[in-house]
Formats: sequence, structure tokens, C-alpha cells
Amino acid sequence: MKNDAKILPLRCKNCGAELPVMGQYVTFQCPSCRRHWLLGEDGLQPLEISRAAAPGDYAHRHNLPEDASVEGAIYIPFWIIPVDTRPFVEGIRRLMDEIAKSTEKLIKRSADVKRDEKEDLFSINFDYRRREERVFSTSTILADSAAESDLPQTSEVNFLLKKFSDTTRLNIFVPAFLSVNPYAYIKVGRLMTVHQPEFRLVHSNDSMSPILCALTKSVAMDLTDFIFIATLPERIQRAGKLVEAIHLETSGEAVLIEFPFTLEGHYLTSLHGGFSVSRKLVSLDWQRETV
Repeated sequence: MKNDAKILPLRCKNCGAELPVMGQYVTFQCPSCRRHWLLGEDGLQPLEISRAAAPGDYAHRHNLPEDASVEGAIYIPFWIIPVDTRPFVEGIRRLMDEIAKSTEKLIKRSADVKRDEKEDLFSINFDYRRREERVFSTSTILADSAAESDLPQTSEVNFLLKKFSDTTRLNIFVPAFLSVNPYAYIKVGRLMTVHQPEFRLVHSNDSMSPILCALTKSVAMDLTDFIFIATLPERIQRAGKLVEAIHLETSGEAVLIEFPFTLEGHYLTSLHGGFSVSRKLVSLDWQRETV
């Protein structure tokens, strides 16, 4: 079988210089013209590096300009994916309606079986075969009922629906750093998504160091529902039917943005999310220039 695959060097589309390969990262900075590039399914695409400026309170405490970067900060990349929450809300409502109708049917079936069993006990022509059928039917109802009981309380679902009915747009933060621990992506993505930080952007310039992004846009899009589900209450996460019905629709283009974290001992603290995670969860090249 003939193999037509070719291995081509990565070259800057602007000046033709060879781009340095940095392990598992999918972003590159040309050593000649300093342009940034992102590797995706369609090859190299130009990439504008955007960083979140220092939060207002932090900038005020440290006498920084409004749109300043944070000196000494470690900038970690995130894919920010805007989603429309309306299809999610409508899908959950449809599911809950279906479950309510199914529950009504279970109650009716249970009542019918109990009535038939009572009639059998007082019947002159007691039929053991019919009795076995009743037992089997009762077991089926109990099994169906157990499956339904895996669902969260209606009040919990209503609270969730109200929360996402009040807004039609939500940003999902998918971490794009390098890590061998999947838990890191879930934890950091969940915390940033729950916080929904507001931020101002500081756009790239030629002096910035390469962005350390290890996740393509398409992979980040695939993780959108997963990160969102991780933000939901644990009881809802355990509801299989409910989780299966969750699907978010994007409402805009995914963008890659770096957010500042400060290194405090063994922890990285997010200036925008106000949370800390172990530095062991994030595999960064600590020797690189951080600003």
C-alpha cells in the first residue's frame, strides 16, 4: 500500500523562517518576525495573543495602569467558549416533563397491580400463574421506580433552571495548559467557569514570550459540555438521564486568552478567579519569561 504522507517542516507563513517545536504545544512564535501561530486541523493559522489585564482591585492596590499586565505573573492559557444556555434550559424542561409523565404511569401501573393482587386473594379460582405474573410486574415497576429515583429533587432542578433562565450567555473556560492529570483541567476549568470573571484585554506585541497552549480549538470545543457539567451540583451530576440531556450550543467564536496567576509557595493563585490550585497540576516551562 502506497503511503503519500509527507512530513513537512513548520515554517512561518509570514517570513518563511522555521518555527521552533516545543514538545506538545500547538502554538508557535516565529524567532524571526515574532509572529504567533496556532496549529489546527487546517494547518497553521495566525494567532493574536491576548492577555487579561490585572483585575481592577489588584491594579488599584499595586498602582498599576488600567490595562497593565501583572509583573512577575505566570500567564496560563484558556479557551473561552461563549454558549447559549436557552437550548440547555429547554432540553432539561422537556426531560422533566417526560419524567413526570413516566412517573404518573408508574403510579398507575402499581395501583393496577395491587388491585389485581387483592382480587386474586379473594378469588375462588386462585391462579398461581397469574400470581407469578403479578410478582414479575411488581419487580419491573420497582426497577423502573429505582431508575427514576436517581434523579435530583424537582426543587434542585427548578433552582438550576431559574439560574440559567436569568441569562442567555455563559462563558465556558477550557484550560489549555499542559498537564498529565485530567483532574487539573476539570478543576481549573470548573472554578473559572463558576466565577465567570470580567476582564479587560491586553493584546499581544512582538516582545511577548510564546503562549504555552497544548490544546487545539476543536479539542477545547469537545470539552465544553464536560466542563459545564463539572460546575453543576453533585446530585445533578449523578443523574444519568439528566446529564445525557445536557448539550450547550456555542454562540460565538472560541478565543484563546491568557490569565495571570501568581506563584505562592506550592500553589498558583488566580487573580481573576480568586482560587488556588497546586502548581503540580499545571506543567509549565518555569524557565520562560512570564511577562
